[in-house]
Amino acid sequence: EAPKNMTIPSLQRLLRVPNSETGAKPHTVVLSVSKSTIPGAGRGLYLTYRGPHAKWKVPDYIDLGRYGPHTASDIKEDFMMQVKNFLYDQHPSEWSFEAPAANNSNCSNEDQEDSEELEDQGLTIHGKKIVDGMIFDITDDATGEVHEMAEKTLLPFVNEVTVQGKRSSRKPKQVQNIDADHHNDGRLHYLLRRGSCFKRNEPMELLVYYGAKYQVVRCGKYPDDSDASSEEGRSPVAMVEGRTAGSDIEDMSSVTNPPSQDNSVAVSMTASGHAIHQSVCPSCRERSTKVCDKTMATLPGYSNMLKSIFTYTEKDVISILDFFIESPPMESVPRQRMFWVVRQLRLYLERVLYQKDGRKVPSNVNEKLDRALALFPRGENDPHHDEDMRAMEKYQHMGVVIRKETKKSGFKTGMVEQIVLPGPGSGPRVGDGDDEDKDESMPKKYLVVYFSGEGEDVVTEDEISEYSLTNSFGVMG
Repeated sequence: EAPKNMTIPSLQRLLRVPNSETGAKPHTVVLSVSKSTIPGAGRGLYLTYRGPHAKWKVPDYIDLGRYGPHTASDIKEDFMMQVKNFLYDQHPSEWSFEAPAANNSNCSNEDQEDSEELEDQGLTIHGKKIVDGMIFDITDDATGEVHEMAEKTLLPFVNEVTVQGKRSSRKPKQVQNIDADHHNDGRLHYLLRRGSCFKRNEPMELLVYYGAKYQVVRCGKYPDDSDASSEEGRSPVAMVEGRTAGSDIEDMSSVTNPPSQDNSVAVSMTASGHAIHQSVCPSCRERSTKVCDKTMATLPGYSNMLKSIFTYTEKDVISILDFFIESPPMESVPRQRMFWVVRQLRLYLERVLYQKDGRKVPSNVNEKLDRALALFPRGENDPHHDEDMRAMEKYQHMGVVIRKETKKSGFKTGMVEQIVLPGPGSGPRVGDGDDEDKDESMPKKYLVVYFSGEGEDVVTEDEISEYSLTNSFGVMG
């Protein structure tokens, strides 16, 4: 039986691939979702061959459909994607891709004329002009999970091959049979790899490889893979040639003999089935007050978010506020983070962006700030009110700036980044505080990261109250 937090979609897809043999029936394959063969990966996408042969070797690249983007809202500028990843603890990054360069479409020789036209006119998708640095994001803005339109394609359930070894000697442990390809129109498609082999009626999991640039996300999901951060490999989107588009694709709701659904491993899953991992260095568990860089690499990053805010233009700020007002998070924890971001934006506008020119924040921007701040906590008649109030109390110290006196340099300034939970023995572990709620007598402690590279500390609530800076914006560094 599947864990309560893992659901298996009933939707399946039937693909018919033309058979090159004269008079032969077409090759038929079924795409369906089941528990992945990769430990901790949640759900995976499987292909079952139901054609005329005992074994089928894919004759050419076959287009399985569009991974994304599906709507204009799936296309985001990098700063907006950073905000969304901050709200949802980096989960959307697991399903996001860099958009193709605005003047670099992937095409075959016969499409060269179309490519030159794109280069002259610029690439536009869903009415949005693509500029360098844009991100394709197939998650819902209000939940951070894969949205319904993308999930219906089943392609987000394709997992990545796992690799073993160190750096240049790293090798995949499974066979890659999917390539990701930006089509001429800029959209990202998943292709069944030429030469892949499937046995009749034997489900095989479909697996892709995203390359070295995906390593930041990979390390957050799978802590044991962190020593590959310097891996050299191909680009995050594998470019292929000889693809064949136009396969007959239709959705099926009742295809027999799906792969086994023995979902006995209880792991925490996102809505799309990917496991949630918190990467913590084993050595950190033995310490009472220190957490090392390996753990820090996976933290949500209040200080990183604040550093980014320093770079925003007025247009950027308005875009973020409109994003919050139009699609505020449904859940209380990301909504509390949204509230923190809006407060920092107001301080930035008042004390930095407009102050340097001796101006006041324009009334239309102030109105947007007020509307965004009013979204949290929700009113007493809202069913989410109590949850909002609990989140407000629980995370009240997140993003607070503190300044401590030191013997060496006089003072050091840092930001509260995470709740620290007791680990095995006496050492700490980084978490969201859920375990801490089980024992009210357990003292609350928090991880502080210092701006000037002076490391980090674990502090108590009393220390935060003693060292916090009320007018803290602009003290970084």
